[in-house]
Amino acid sequence: MQSETTTESWDLNTLLEWLYVNRVRVGVTSAAVAVILAGVSLFTWKKTQDEVKANAELFALPPLVGANAKAAPARAEDFQKVAQDFPDTRAAERAELLAAGILFGDGKYAEAQKGFAKFLEQREASPLQAQAAIGVAASLEAQGKTAEAIAKYQDVISKYPGQNIISPAKLTLARLLEGQNKPEEALKLYADLTRSNNPYDPWSAEAGERRELLLQKYPNLKPVPPAMAVPPAPSATISTSQPPAKP
Repeated sequence: MQSETTTESWDLNTLLEWLYVNRVRVGVTSAAVAVILAGVSLFTWKKTQDEVKANAELFALPPLVGANAKAAPARAEDFQKVAQDFPDTRAAERAELLAAGILFGDGKYAEAQKGFAKFLEQREASPLQAQAAIGVAASLEAQGKTAEAIAKYQDVISKYPGQNIISPAKLTLARLLEGQNKPEEALKLYADLTRSNNPYDPWSAEAGERRELLLQKYPNLKPVPPAMAVPPAPSATISTSQPPAKP
């Protein structure tokens, strides 16, 4: 059985970095990488018997990252069963979100959307609400419902400021706005992301690359450097005084 310590070592930031690096191999968009495993971010929970049992069941399931190629793949129904058996636990919250993420990874976008939406409706007090919200947005995007996805990403950004999912949400929103022929709005989001003080921020790096490509495509959007101040020319004055009389 996978140890609790090992599982806790995969915090949310580690998972986001792993998924970003492997985003092509796992076949998800830059925003969805924040969704598939974001639910395993661990929080302090009350050590009741049900919680202990629920976590034991959850940790016993196949891992979603770092798994041996020969190991059985993680199945959504296995995580759903943990949530059903221990409904009032934090482990159930993570299990529900993971199940929806697996459905997304399996290409079952409509089912994933329902799972994320159900989580938002029934787990209003959960600290994982932001992850579920971006899950809905990514599911809408994957189904080709671009206008709805844009609205949902905008809602996520405004509703959950400071959350780890904001950067990937902004990056994907900017990409979608590009596709909707709204380069000015996309450029603002890219510029915002590039202001990160973290030189190792993958979202900032990608935003910088996409910003440069966008400016190459729309050179008229390049910021105009302020013109150098030119001092005004002295105004010519005409003297009206008479020359002094000759002695």
